[in-house]
Amino acid sequence: MIAMIVSGLFLVLSLSPLAHASTNISGIITTNTTWANTNSPYTLTGNVLVNNSLLTIEAGTTVNLNGFCIEVNGTLVAKGTSTNTINFNNGYQAEKGIIFDPTSQNWNEGSNSGSIIENAILDSVGIFVQGAEPKINCNLFYDSGKYIPAPYAISVLGPSSNPALIISNNTFGSGYTLSAIEISQPPTPILIGNNFVGKSAYNVNLWYYTPDVNAAYNWWGTTDPQAINNTINDFYDNFQFGKVIFVPFLTAPNLAAPAYTPSPTPSPTSNTSPTTQPDSTPTPTPTPSAPDRPLLELSCRSSTDYSNFKVDIAGTLTIGGIGIPNADILLSYSVNNGNSWIDLTTTTTDSTGGFVVSWNAQVSGNYLIKAVYNGNSVYQNTSTTVSFVVTPYQQQNVFSVTSNSTITALYFNSTNNQLSFNTDGPSGTTGYVNIYVPKSLISDTSDLKIYLDGSPITSTANIENDAWFVSFTYHQSSHQVTIDLGSQLPTNNTDELGQWILVASVVGVVLISVLLVALMFRKRRRANGHQSE
Repeated sequence: MIAMIVSGLFLVLSLSPLAHASTNISGIITTNTTWANTNSPYTLTGNVLVNNSLLTIEAGTTVNLNGFCIEVNGTLVAKGTSTNTINFNNGYQAEKGIIFDPTSQNWNEGSNSGSIIENAILDSVGIFVQGAEPKINCNLFYDSGKYIPAPYAISVLGPSSNPALIISNNTFGSGYTLSAIEISQPPTPILIGNNFVGKSAYNVNLWYYTPDVNAAYNWWGTTDPQAINNTINDFYDNFQFGKVIFVPFLTAPNLAAPAYTPSPTPSPTSNTSPTTQPDSTPTPTPTPSAPDRPLLELSCRSSTDYSNFKVDIAGTLTIGGIGIPNADILLSYSVNNGNSWIDLTTTTTDSTGGFVVSWNAQVSGNYLIKAVYNGNSVYQNTSTTVSFVVTPYQQQNVFSVTSNSTITALYFNSTNNQLSFNTDGPSGTTGYVNIYVPKSLISDTSDLKIYLDGSPITSTANIENDAWFVSFTYHQSSHQVTIDLGSQLPTNNTDELGQWILVASVVGVVLISVLLVALMFRKRRRANGHQSE
């Protein structure tokens, strides 16, 4: 037997020429370390702390937690494969098992780095996530009955300043005394593509937790919404909690998640003689449809003042009505109707799935603005494009129009106070137009009217800071839009100067006339005086 002490980590290697070496382990890991398959299994004889370092566990490795924990204050990379999994077992004690602390390295999908547990089998082992964001993907959680059952498979406890914990494509079997997933405090995790096929007290349990949880596109072992709801503890059980949003849900198991057989008992051997009859055709397993693409929405608003002109491009990335955080969005624009594109910037969604970017564009012109999300292992890629047109009035006020239709021929007629343009979009879809009208041009919108191909349509108008936000929808095809602003717009400075000149001229003429009358009256008085003498 060989005893080793490395960086405070205690290892005992039992070597045998007929089997893999086994490793007893406990202590603190302070340097980058690999648990190799050739030294498997690793058996914990005390707690292990990954302290500001990297622990890599190779595919095929077995880790016997033996009731102790692996606590991560650095980075844990445990990546098996679908055919060569990592095996964790016997981590039954509450808040034991694998613990990710707030100081652990979060997973970054863009750089493919950070803490991750993927393609692993966890038998009576829980993962405790405290203010951290590891990637937990394609794992099998269950209780084989060999060890004391774990209270939960995954427990989430906040807080985190950058909530983006995604729990995806896992399979949760039977045996958890509390719940498969327990959520006690933010961050708000996203649950997607998971199979809940076992019998636990709850599949998802919100415990003193108020935000809603996005749990769309999971398989819950049934297609009955009420039966699904019965496996969830949330707002409908305690009004102080948030809601678990599980609709839409998968109608069959997600085949990308690991398979789970509750009772791996071999089939009895048949004593009957072989038959020449062909085997019966097996019933095919239905393949669930892939989750819907996320919804990427985009809007633009320009400043209404010609000086210091800028455009705010805002958008949201959501799925099932809930935002996707920490997603990279590429923004670009085209000035030639999409024949070529100019990259503007790459931005990242916030905790609600939203983003805002400011752009110093030309004050007048027709643009196409495009947002692209390239997707990841959880979400499909998606993109959206809007037409954005701006035109100034009197070189000081700016109209801006955003639409999912193509906008052309934007023109403002100051004589009759009408803004007009053409729209063109695919038939059978719904188009929208959002217009920002400077508040300095019209005092209210009570007289504002919108005509589509000469016929009046309904619109909404609201005040947003220094502008009126006017919007309406329509059935797409080729249309002509006319917007009658209804109020007299102020004239330009030249006209105002002309008015002042005119007023001054009139005043001057009146004064001259008064002076002439006064002089004539004075002369007449003098003449009358001489006559009286």
